[in-house]
Amino acid sequence: MLPGIAVYFTILFLACIVYVLFIAWQGLTIADNTAHIRVRNWVLGCMLLWIMLHFFLGYTGFYRHYNEMPPRIALFMGIPFVLLLGYVLLSKTALQYLKAIPLQWLLWLHVVRLPVELVLYACYVQGALPGEMTFAGRNYDIVAGLTAPLVAYFGAQKGVLQKRHLLLWNFICIGLLLNIVTTAIFSAPFPFQKFGFAQPNIAIFYAPFTLLPAFIVPLALLSHIIAIAKLRKAH
Repeated sequence: MLPGIAVYFTILFLACIVYVLFIAWQGLTIADNTAHIRVRNWVLGCMLLWIMLHFFLGYTGFYRHYNEMPPRIALFMGIPFVLLLGYVLLSKTALQYLKAIPLQWLLWLHVVRLPVELVLYACYVQGALPGEMTFAGRNYDIVAGLTAPLVAYFGAQKGVLQKRHLLLWNFICIGLLLNIVTTAIFSAPFPFQKFGFAQPNIAIFYAPFTLLPAFIVPLALLSHIIAIAKLRKAH
């Protein structure tokens, strides 16, 4: 576990994991009924196994070998997600299944980015993250978390926002997500570290915060991509 972090922030982060799983369960349940493909339980089972695996690896210190190249976090988190993303985009069946998830659930998922930003700030206060990775620095991802409820309610549920507005919001939020991911990578104590030398990014190498790059960030990016695919088709 990350030393020094308050227990209630750890609990808040675990609640974020539960929230994302709940949104995934709701969305996949509807998609399963719509597409008539009985894979919901298999997908959710894989998610739970993935969560337990990376919690265990973070707990045992598996990722805290900072001088190894390529970094273990790239091999065991990054590459599997790239392969998954490639499969989703290239497989017509998988993409059609995920596009059956209602837009509102894809958008409500991003509410989690607000409490995540609070957890990141708590890690910064405890010396486990550089200030650049927080909303006090160069991380503006909190904007996505703050606007997600409004976009989900007025855009997907009430239809007040037009589809081009929803597309723009998704593209902007992808940019915000890629910004913090890039900042996190170059703030970590790897041989290619670029900034955050006084207070490097070590929080994501400890359980349960390993689940931020292993689970929450990939699900957020994937939900944006699926939402964009749905909106472009509808447009």
